[in-house]
Amino acid sequence: MPATKKPAAKKAAPKKVEPRIEKPVEKPVEKPVEHPKTVVEELRSDDLVTFVIPADPGAEHQIWERSINGHILRLRRGVEMSLPRYLVDFIRSRIKIQVTSDEAMARYTTGKGVKLNF
Repeated sequence: MPATKKPAAKKAAPKKVEPRIEKPVEKPVEKPVEHPKTVVEELRSDDLVTFVIPADPGAEHQIWERSINGHILRLRRGVEMSLPRYLVDFIRSRIKIQVTSDEAMARYTTGKGVKLNF
């Protein structure tokens, strides 16, 4: 039998490649960073209360000093000042703790003290 030739396969026409146009990638717009208020700005807030830290007769210096979130706060005792309400509440709670602990320790530190039985 004679060998039959297979008809040659038709070559597909090359696909037309259209130029690829890339759209620029839109980066999200960064919002400006909101910095926390400085201590001075916070102390100038709208909710101010007039307050006097009671004088401490036994203290050498009439200064109330505490550190709040890493910021040292020094306020004069016996002087009327305007402070934010949250700070006044904080000061009142600290003074209450101090007075309560002083009263609790008074019986151990005055006079002859108290005999402890172990």
